Amino acid sequence: ACGCPVITSNPAFLGILGSEWVIAPNDPLALAAVLRELMAMDQSTRQTLGHQLHSVVERDHNLTKLVSKIIAAAAGKRVLT
Repeated sequence: ACGCPVITSNPAFLGILGSEWVIAPNDPLALAAVLRELMAMDQSTRQTLGHQLHSVVERDHNLTKLVSKIIAAAAGKRVLT
């Protein structure tokens, strides 16, 4: 959410980041490839990507939505993300 591009091996982030930035766990070659791809981008492109991801987090994972999910879970309702 800090406006930087993100690379992760946690599949829970596929919906946010897309498959391009979610790599297999314990795969240093995949990590190196994605890092090379990011470093090959110009700074403006990396900043744009980071800001786009920040907007997604702000829109879809803000405090209001979190509280709504907690309340729904406490009430025994299924919450769609």
